[in-house]
Amino acid sequence: MKIGLVGPSYDQRSLPFDAQRTINLFPIMDEAGKDVSSLYGTAGLLEFTSAGAGPIRGGFKSQKTGRTFFISGTILFEIGSDGATTNRGSLLGSNGQVSICEGLTQLAICDGDKLYSFTYSMFLRLL
Repeated sequence: MKIGLVGPSYDQRSLPFDAQRTINLFPIMDEAGKDVSSLYGTAGLLEFTSAGAGPIRGGFKSQKTGRTFFISGTILFEIGSDGATTNRGSLLGSNGQVSICEGLTQLAICDGDKLYSFTYSMFLRLL
């Protein structure tokens, strides 16, 4: 006799029908491979690095160089593969999200008001 204690996840618009939700769990099938016998939790996340005191306003990983950048408050940081962070310059404004895109040798960073350029071999500058 099946009891049905371990089951799938449903997300219906109307709660009276069925509204179960499985988050961060994955099903393990029984030996016959017919039914779910248990749910295992997924691995958690570990903090890789931290830098800056302000809110994170944007981040970007270069497809050309593999380098990773983020903006915390007014500061542009680069994150190394070892988790070390390097201050690469400052923006004038500290509010709102930023947009970041890249060209062949530089990043373009826009805070909605001003446009900044970061050349991979130099520091941040206002355009």
